[in-house]
Amino acid sequence: MTRDPRRADAPTPAPPTRARHAARRPLAAAGAVLLALAALNTLYSLAFAPEEGSAAGALLVNAVGAVLGLLLVRGHLGAARAAAWYAAFGIAFAVAAYLVFLPVLKPLAVWMWELRLEFAGTGGALLRGAVNLAALVWVYRCLRGPRVLAARRDAGRGSAPPRSGFVLGAVLVVAIAGFVHHSRSGARHEQAAEVARERFGPDKRYHVRYVTRAHNGNHAIVFVYDDTQARNEQVSW
Repeated sequence: MTRDPRRADAPTPAPPTRARHAARRPLAAAGAVLLALAALNTLYSLAFAPEEGSAAGALLVNAVGAVLGLLLVRGHLGAARAAAWYAAFGIAFAVAAYLVFLPVLKPLAVWMWELRLEFAGTGGALLRGAVNLAALVWVYRCLRGPRVLAARRDAGRGSAPPRSGFVLGAVLVVAIAGFVHHSRSGARHEQAAEVARERFGPDKRYHVRYVTRAHNGNHAIVFVYDDTQARNEQVSW
């Protein structure tokens, strides 16, 4: 049998070094968690898409996480940097959302009332966010651990932390919060609160959920509450 000279001259792949071999376990663990998060978040997005209206964006983010997770499970060292950036972005986004966006979205008293009235929905969403944050912190620590960093240095790759991921995640939330605050500071929201105050009395507190404009005037859903009771009311003017 004649040997193919091209196969004989082909370079033999270098065996993995000890550092790269040691990095396989944390890479696989981080990848498995990213795959699980992508699957669970995709199911959640599909189940609650009619209510949230953001399924497309969530599915895209989950798809990126699933691809990165699959590469990590396969031991792809080059994906560790991108996955660490992905985790850093998610961590900063979640922390900024809890500290900045949620207080802008609704006052604390409204959040507490919603937990009492709709614990499964509101509490489930907040719990899901906390679980995602904890999982991403764990993934980030795996990918920034000494074994993965040593393997990256051994392969001639950079080992600097993904600072841009943290910055972009936080800036994006602040920008969204600023847009929401601006949109709810307009005249129509103030009018909706004033109409509700005239109708239900000055001793109540009012949170305008949203305002729509139709051919027959403006309509708004206002959350009316005090220390003992709360409900949604529709007002028009």
